[in-house]
Amino acid sequence: MTNMDTPPATAASRSWGAALMTSCRPTDVVGRYGGEEFAVLLPNADCRAAVIIANRMLHRVRDLCLENKQRHEGIVTISFGVASLVPNPDQTTPDHLVEAADRALYKAKRDGRDRICWTIDE
Repeated sequence: MTNMDTPPATAASRSWGAALMTSCRPTDVVGRYGGEEFAVLLPNADCRAAVIIANRMLHRVRDLCLENKQRHEGIVTISFGVASLVPNPDQTTPDHLVEAADRALYKAKRDGRDRICWTIDE
């Protein structure tokens, strides 16, 4: 789960949306998930691989240098909540993954934004 730390704006959102998509592998899926949030699905990626991809996204969005006067950095930033789990039909649902990513995202936001936090559900 990722959150853009800026109010949505059409041209800017296209720019950072493209930065997210070009940071991914061909099998990954990026989609809007709520107002300022995106979900990025990384099939066959463990937590370590997901954090590497999230870090690439974080730097690409920073490198855009899109103005955001509401942030002390002065630019649009991005926060990530990364979650990884091994599916178990008896114990896990897609909601488990979303909830874990959401918890990690809100930790990233509480810790100051413009960062990556993760959780691993076994």
